[in-house]
Amino acid sequence: MDITSQSLRDFVTSLSSVAPTPGGGSGAAASSAMGAALVAMAARITASGKKFADRKERMEELAGKLDESRKILVELIDRDAAAYEAVSLAMKLPRNTEEEKAARKAALQVALKHAAEVPLQTMQVSLDVLRIAPEVVQNSNPNCVTDAVSGGLLAETGLNCALLNVLINLDFIDDKDFGKEIGDKSSDYRKEACVMANRVKCLYNLSREGNSL
Repeated sequence: MDITSQSLRDFVTSLSSVAPTPGGGSGAAASSAMGAALVAMAARITASGKKFADRKERMEELAGKLDESRKILVELIDRDAAAYEAVSLAMKLPRNTEEEKAARKAALQVALKHAAEVPLQTMQVSLDVLRIAPEVVQNSNPNCVTDAVSGGLLAETGLNCALLNVLINLDFIDDKDFGKEIGDKSSDYRKEACVMANRVKCLYNLSREGNSL
């Protein structure tokens, strides 16, 4: 499925359709990709301003890192859909004999593991975005600080939605060691993401005299 070649309108429409893909995992990656783009935009606007010349090199460096994260996250939109489709195909394998049942079970377990690993990567790359966001928010041109904050919060949302997709696949995986490893990683990513997102909000709030998040 080549989701990322669709227009935004078509992508959103496909999310609303009866088809199971694209689903929440693709939406999670899209959210974080947009988040990375917005934080990068704020960094570039800041770097381009004469008033912020002392931050130019660092902001350009961060924008480059965010571009790399964005590219990976866009790829994960398609990869998540493909991972689910592999699970769906494995579930449709014949199970008329004991041999077929065993083959189907083995194929399904392989597909489920991959379907858990893909959103886990979405979590990891989303966290990379969130690790950068506070620095951009703190040093941003005030005219685009809300874009940086929005980007950080979109990345947090993407990470949280990806977590849901990790967990639902882990529920059906028999390999408990694998489940614990992936579960522990996803929990660690979520905890750090919460810290980073709160830092983004606090930095924004400190810059405000009135309304705050």
